[in-house]
Amino acid sequence: MREQSQLNKKAWNYRAYEFWCNKYGEPREFAKRLLRDPTNNINSRYTDFFQDIKGSKVLNALGSNGRKAVPLCLLGAEVTIIDISEENKKYALELANHTNVKLRYEISDFITYHDDALNEYFDIVFCEGGILHYFDDLHVFFDKVSKYLRVGGMLILNDFHPFRKIISSSTGTDGDYFDEKLRNFPVAYENQFDEKEQEIFPKCSLKFYQLGEIVTAVGQNDMQITELRELPKPGDKKVPGEFTLIAKKL
Repeated sequence: MREQSQLNKKAWNYRAYEFWCNKYGEPREFAKRLLRDPTNNINSRYTDFFQDIKGSKVLNALGSNGRKAVPLCLLGAEVTIIDISEENKKYALELANHTNVKLRYEISDFITYHDDALNEYFDIVFCEGGILHYFDDLHVFFDKVSKYLRVGGMLILNDFHPFRKIISSSTGTDGDYFDEKLRNFPVAYENQFDEKEQEIFPKCSLKFYQLGEIVTAVGQNDMQITELRELPKPGDKKVPGEFTLIAKKL
């Protein structure tokens, strides 16, 4: 396993299940909300692309606690998650069990995971919630994505806008948009615990990219970008906060 992935695996296996329960409730309770309205937990930014998903094969890369994958299953999709965290898997599979859906969950570094049966298998690869910073080489990541997609299949990628490197202190880039360093950062939910507890949390290893690097890496791996939506930052609609990129496998 890559050194970066080893650090991220350790971080995401520390109290993640506890955090998900605190944020969304026990899987049994969260399942009740999903059963009432599966689409409510799928961001409106993507609903256009999930209108007719019944029977579709979906890979939810780094699908975390299943909060997106399980609703897609409820809508009739066949969903696979590849994620590095056992704690995420525990929550996701309990959530799937309480909603009575089948969810395939593979524990692995996304880059090193190997299953020939999945090559050109998926209709959709769905990446959501900010995952690109977990990879130190975007070309390797998007090469894997491309291999999993069937010809004509679709990549749906939503991520933090690289502009945050300029305006956010959380990236550690000191306003340098072109900073390319690999850095250690608190895991996403560390700040939800007491300060004393935060002192012993393992750290993640992250790298922040430029928008041009992301677009180029997609286009150079047998995918045609059909749409790029830039979306405002919550609380400040004058600056970009995230983006959604749609691409088709050639």
